[in-house]
Amino acid sequence: MLMQEYNSVSDELRADCEVRADLHQRVDDLRDRLWSIGDERKDQAGARFLANMLLSTVLHCSLMQSLDRHLWREVTDYEQDQTPSVQGRSYSR
Repeated sequence: MLMQEYNSVSDELRADCEVRADLHQRVDDLRDRLWSIGDERKDQAGARFLANMLLSTVLHCSLMQSLDRHLWREVTDYEQDQTPSVQGRSYSR
């Protein structure tokens, strides 16, 4: 939209210092607005990234705890299976 307005200004009006200053101000305002939008989107993307990293960390920890519990159960079940046979043996030489 600004580009169309800028192009619609005749060369004679562009020679006028006030018109030129107004056009430059509009371009500067647009630049500032675009930088603000870009900064806002960058902040939002950073927040989403941190949220995803937190979720990934929580899921990873939960999975590792679950695997650790499963391994612990396997080891204790194995020990319980082996204990009766060990208790029945005599260790005398």
